[in-house]
Amino acid sequence: MLLAEAAKLSRILRESYIAWRIDPTKKSGAFYDSLSALTTLVKNDDANAGEQLIDILYPKYSRYERQFVSLMWVREDVCKSLGVSPVYWDEVMVGKPIVPMLASESSGVGGEGWTVKQALLAMHRIENEGVLKIAQEMHEEEAVLFWSRAIGEQEPIPIDRFLQMFSYLPNVNKVASLPTIREKLVAMSPFEILNRLCSERVEVEETSSYLQPGQPFRAPLFKVWTSMVAPQGVYADVVKGPRRYLHITEFPPGNFKGILYSRDRQVITKFSSSELPIFNKEVIFEVEMRGVNMEKVTDVFALGDDWKVSKLPYSERMALLDKEEISLPINRAKLLEEGSDIGYLIESLEEQESIRLLKSGPMEIKDDAGWLVLQKAFHIHLILSAICKDDDFNTHLRLSVLDGYETYEVAEVEVDTTVAQHIRTRLGRHGVLVGKTWMPVDEYGIIVISEVTGFDLNKMRVTKMTVKYADDSLGFSDASQLTDLIEIAGD
Repeated sequence: MLLAEAAKLSRILRESYIAWRIDPTKKSGAFYDSLSALTTLVKNDDANAGEQLIDILYPKYSRYERQFVSLMWVREDVCKSLGVSPVYWDEVMVGKPIVPMLASESSGVGGEGWTVKQALLAMHRIENEGVLKIAQEMHEEEAVLFWSRAIGEQEPIPIDRFLQMFSYLPNVNKVASLPTIREKLVAMSPFEILNRLCSERVEVEETSSYLQPGQPFRAPLFKVWTSMVAPQGVYADVVKGPRRYLHITEFPPGNFKGILYSRDRQVITKFSSSELPIFNKEVIFEVEMRGVNMEKVTDVFALGDDWKVSKLPYSERMALLDKEEISLPINRAKLLEEGSDIGYLIESLEEQESIRLLKSGPMEIKDDAGWLVLQKAFHIHLILSAICKDDDFNTHLRLSVLDGYETYEVAEVEVDTTVAQHIRTRLGRHGVLVGKTWMPVDEYGIIVISEVTGFDLNKMRVTKMTVKYADDSLGFSDASQLTDLIEIAGD
């Protein structure tokens, strides 16, 4: 597959998706326009073509690096090559997208005619050869996709919609619904789903019955609990630090390694065998972190040959740990009686601690696992969707929640200098400069903790809130759901 072909498809997908998000009546037409473009490029049930498209269009899921160069590095390299001051760059580029500028350094026609694989390999050469030299090897339309992928920019359409669209191709095994695709993405990679769609032997609609060490999964949701009365059948679990998923795998035989994943399936770090809390079995542990260190084992979802541990009730899962030699302390939640007062638990919390009310049954990754109780009611995790400065240099944020898997904007607010500086510094690491026009930034997964005390059901907007801080330990999947705000309005 040529890079130019993938670039054309990317443009059509992005334009069609934006069109129906702006005007929902265009949703059907946008879908079939995109499907037509995909069908032209992938003429049959070609899983290999689909895999190449995931590699080049979806940095988060690609088999290659998620980001080859940072925006700050690009800035420094271009300024050095052109002999201009970074200050001048900042003045010219503030609030402007960088990809079109980089693409403009390529010619309108010509290029080397790279395949997708050649383009991905060329991205490894950027830091050695420089932006301007690499740009000369492509034409402008190719370059738009090339630089978008190299800096890890947001995909043209969500991965679930891409996979669903792929299922509509001629000769594909079975058309898959969007809810089915989303369910599969919880515990399967897009590549696995793609190959199931293209296989005549395996039905994509099959329900995954286990969690496999080494295969990351999307964390279950914890909705906000605001009542002082405990619901039925829950365990109180005091959370002192971020919870992550430790996968220990054995390959080759006798060689155990660990990978720590975030709640949204991103690799955080890797561990050698000497750093693991258990040395002789493949496992999936939930662990509590303090900085880069594992502090406690808080749950288990796979143990040895048993990949269905997550299907067991919480008490049985924890009982399995009693039979193992584990070098870390084991955190055990406390069973609460239905209707018991949880106010005393909240009063006992230290700063930044919270309580999870764990359901006593199996851990269903596609479902809610319980509720989150914060020190103060109505603390909501909001996604930073866009940011800008006004004429007085005050910082304004547009904030969203998740409506299922997609963002839904619920508030626009001015923030104080402390919060603003924290957010601008974090965006600056990605080379993002805040200007006087709204800049979309939801791709960076910045979570802003806010105390919400008012929500208008008619307008579906937050009416009263206080932004507390941005939490660097949280990511996109930790955002609150729209239903959490709806529940607040009902109280």
